[in-house]
Amino acid sequence: MALRLKNSSVDPDVVGEWTLPALTPFIHSRAFDTLKREMNRYLRREVDGRSFLITGHRGIGKTSLVLRAVQECGREALIDAQRGKSRRADRFQSPAQRPLLVKLHGPSLLVHDPDEPPPPETAALVVKIQRDAPEMPGAAPPVAVSATSHALIQITVALYRALSREASDAFRVHARVDERLQGGDFAELAGQLTLELDRAPGPATLRAYWSRLGKLRLGVFWPRQSHWRGADGSRGDQGVLEIVAIAAAAQAFQVCTGKVKDSESQTGAASEENTLKTAAGVNLADLTNKLIGLAVGAGVTGVMIVEKGADPVAALASGLAAGLVSALSLNLTSERNVKLNRAREYSFVPDRSEKALQRDFLVIIERLRNIGLAPVFMIDELDKIDDLHAVLSNFLNQLKQVTTDTGFFCFLADRR
Repeated sequence: MALRLKNSSVDPDVVGEWTLPALTPFIHSRAFDTLKREMNRYLRREVDGRSFLITGHRGIGKTSLVLRAVQECGREALIDAQRGKSRRADRFQSPAQRPLLVKLHGPSLLVHDPDEPPPPETAALVVKIQRDAPEMPGAAPPVAVSATSHALIQITVALYRALSREASDAFRVHARVDERLQGGDFAELAGQLTLELDRAPGPATLRAYWSRLGKLRLGVFWPRQSHWRGADGSRGDQGVLEIVAIAAAAQAFQVCTGKVKDSESQTGAASEENTLKTAAGVNLADLTNKLIGLAVGAGVTGVMIVEKGADPVAALASGLAAGLVSALSLNLTSERNVKLNRAREYSFVPDRSEKALQRDFLVIIERLRNIGLAPVFMIDELDKIDDLHAVLSNFLNQLKQVTTDTGFFCFLADRR
């Protein structure tokens, strides 16, 4: 087998304000060229997913092979983005992509005994099943987490950890540049974001950090000098897309690592009341006072009428009758009660089951691709698993849509 030593001095160590790790001497091989070629196809979105089984004796360099391919592909993607080159040869300009390395420990991922208590990473899903199960008398206890759920949870947690690390590093690079140019406490802001990402923040919190750094439009995952462009030829929403992707991954991370109570309820009520009350009564004390005054007035009226030649008896009777009618105290109140009540209640509880988590995982992958990050999963130490063929076959059959149709997976094992 012919070996060649690639000179690393020709590759730049700085892309814009980003300092890249220096390339160490590395012996290329046919296996490396194949892996890198397929990884670049994945980054150019010529294929949606790939799955590789990389075997070799211990210490031969299987892990270094994958790490070097990720390093070179990521380096070339940053250089192409800075030069404004599209990573796709057709007439449609595709967003630039660079790999996001996600490291997984094979035995922790694939070995799971349903009879044993679940590890901390999967305990949250057990709580979720118990919480959402209907409370029925005599109902069977909830089943333990399956091996497929356990593996999917491990992958989701590792993906968020890798994404949060990448977001923290990228944000720190931009913060240091802004602090050097403008002053302020941007470096401290980057440290606060690192701590905040450990708690899986929501979109409002992420937006506050991106806005403080002025990156709602251009984002932080690419150098500011790079000509990163989306499929529509613009990049004005890169920062918003980054917030959406991180928030989606953080939500899935919370489901996998803790107890999440997330519900939406809406209650509406309308009430209408009309009152009409009717009552009649006579106030005797007030009536007596009014009669005395009216009698005096009636007498005076009668005298005046007599002086003018009228009949005194008729005049007096007319005055008293008029006074009695006018002095009668009547209280009239009308009351009627009519009540009308309307109520509506709406409740929504998100589905956090295994199938829902798998759907959410595919959504996260697509949102990461939209911001220029293509997850590459490296599953190492598989040679420590007994009956690896059966375990790995079951894993690939259950999660085929994830491992071969969506993500780029590298399974590392020995020659056995």
